Amino acid sequence: MFSLHRIIAVIRSHPRLSIAILLYSAGLIHWFAFIALGHPTYQALDWPLIHQWLDVIKQALLTGRVPYHASYFLNEFQTHQFIWGDRFFAIPYITVSPQVLLLGLLSVHAFMKVQLILLYTLGFLGVYQWVKRLDLSSGAAILLFLFFNFNGFLVGRMGVGHLQNAGYFLVPWFLLLLYRCLEDKHESYSRSIAHGIEFAFLVVFVLMQGSLHTVYQMVLVGFITMLFYPKKLLWYGGSLLLALIGATYFIVPNILYGQYPHAVDRIIFGGYGLASGDAGAPLIAAKNIITMMVNGIYHIWQALTVAYSARFDATWEYSVYISIVGALVLFGSLMTVIAKKRSLIQGVVHRDRFVLAAIVVMGLSFSSVSYHLFNALRHVVLLPSIDRLPSRLFYYPLSVAFLVASTGFDVFVSMVDGKKTKRAIEWIVLFSMFALLMIHSYGWSVNQTEKNYVRSPEALTQKFYTVIYDRLDDTSYKKTVAVSYGVSLATVLVCLGLYGHLRRRDPTRQEKSSTTPSSQDLVRSAREIFSRHRHLSFREKITSIYRPLYAPFDRIIPWIPHGSRVLDIGCSAGTFLFLAQTVQGLGPSQGIDIDTQSIQRAKDVNTFNHITFHTSITISDDLIRQAHVITMVDLLHHIPQAERTQLLTRILRLASSGCTIIIKDLNPTPRWRAMANRITDYLSTRSRVSYMPSSSIVELFRQQAIEVRCCENMYRHVWSHYLIVGIKKVS
Repeated sequence: MFSLHRIIAVIRSHPRLSIAILLYSAGLIHWFAFIALGHPTYQALDWPLIHQWLDVIKQALLTGRVPYHASYFLNEFQTHQFIWGDRFFAIPYITVSPQVLLLGLLSVHAFMKVQLILLYTLGFLGVYQWVKRLDLSSGAAILLFLFFNFNGFLVGRMGVGHLQNAGYFLVPWFLLLLYRCLEDKHESYSRSIAHGIEFAFLVVFVLMQGSLHTVYQMVLVGFITMLFYPKKLLWYGGSLLLALIGATYFIVPNILYGQYPHAVDRIIFGGYGLASGDAGAPLIAAKNIITMMVNGIYHIWQALTVAYSARFDATWEYSVYISIVGALVLFGSLMTVIAKKRSLIQGVVHRDRFVLAAIVVMGLSFSSVSYHLFNALRHVVLLPSIDRLPSRLFYYPLSVAFLVASTGFDVFVSMVDGKKTKRAIEWIVLFSMFALLMIHSYGWSVNQTEKNYVRSPEALTQKFYTVIYDRLDDTSYKKTVAVSYGVSLATVLVCLGLYGHLRRRDPTRQEKSSTTPSSQDLVRSAREIFSRHRHLSFREKITSIYRPLYAPFDRIIPWIPHGSRVLDIGCSAGTFLFLAQTVQGLGPSQGIDIDTQSIQRAKDVNTFNHITFHTSITISDDLIRQAHVITMVDLLHHIPQAERTQLLTRILRLASSGCTIIIKDLNPTPRWRAMANRITDYLSTRSRVSYMPSSSIVELFRQQAIEVRCCENMYRHVWSHYLIVGIKKVS
């Protein structure tokens, strides 16, 4: 039986996961109500097209016919109508991903709800991955969730029936895959291929949702980003080539048989800073530059803070609403990050090229630059529908701004004195932002959009009427479709097999390795090692042989790569180094401690020529710079508060690029476990615990360009620990 106390205990033991579940549930309720509340008819704006494209697939599944040709409507003269020709597979916006098989069981209305919730779910998982990667607090995680899931860019498009553009939900995954590849400059060949397959899969999957515009934008944004990382251009080119082969089902039929309108005919406006219809303005007009910049800033502020609805035609292509509260928090948090990390400005060319690429992309959403770029590309790229709206590109740098701002939210709010006051203001800000976003979202809900948008007389006479037929004179088109889909399917299956093979061989997945011994195995290994020492007291046995029983060495050791040069600071009797050598196999490694007896005990049992131990109260700069991995296991709580921050900062600053820093220490929460920590530590070392919160370490990591790969609380019997693993970014 679940009780309130048990639920509270679960939330306290897994705070990040609990908050994620609550946030996901809130979004699930929101998007279901958004598309279903008020029983909409789905007959306004683009909803009729989406409905009928899906109905074609439904009728095909029910009748067992391949829908090579189809019509969707009857007009006032009872004449069959279709959009962009009757060749169904040459329409660029149809959904062909595996979930369409559900149309054999569900109504079209039900499937549209499932499709929206599915894409929201996948997008939420991408946001959650960023929350873990950035190690965000609860408040910052909620802020990022609100930014990504309820902004006007998504809400407006879904409201007017751009369900095919639900691929925008996957922008967090796009940025994550791009960033994950760029951050690792020394990845293995097989891992690089695996990353390329992941990126290609994402592009093809987004295209399979009918999100053609999203794919164009991802390809362009990725290319601009790679211009700042020229060593990765080959990887990016290979990934795109693989994606193009996987997208054969789309590319070939659309190039040969598509009837999409000419690209220039689809231009609405040129971008922020220009009025609607100014897309053809000169690329450079010096006398209007200042006016354009001022207008652009005003337009962006307006797009972020003005709550539009379908009453204002085409505002869904302009709005990126996050509310006035959200905009102030966004800019305030960004300024906080810039103020605390000057390298964001001073070292932007070298250390923050990812952000610089986002700034360049943002520039394309201004003026007519993007229009002229796309207008030139249409002469080279034969695909239909080169993206007509530069303002759509703005969502990508805005998404990067969301991520950066979330890392500065806590500091931004902490400018208010008092812990309780800070917490109160934080929740007031988040709740206010949530309320404003919900009010705005209701105005764009499908039912409200149908009420607000005035349909044309021609649209009012249209009737849903799906007919699948077969043109006997169009055999070349049907053969092309069959071959194209066969090539795409074969490519996906081959890549899935290759990807699985590469992942199984990936040596960097140590944290998931099934070969890591248990704590009991580590105790047996430690007993064998220290059996060479004849005079171990009971306390020495507890702190050496039996230490893996209460210290989670089995969770720490897998983070050490095979053959690494390890510097273990505060090594005591060398138990951790010996066990790491036994399990992983180390390169030349050193242990340092200030306790002479512990170091002597380590030397007495040491049989490894490449592992040495030293007694020292200082650590030379060279030792820190030469280490591949630096470990500090249960060290910091023994050092006075004023000294440990200085020591840790120095170690992080001197660590070489790519160095892994592992810190395991005692956790001050929950209190009863913290008391067990104090008692055990006093009995074993005769010292008093001086806790250093994990949040303080994470903040130091960020200041020194250490990317946090792991930050988790761990409980072992009655003791509480935390483990933080970071990798220093390559300058």
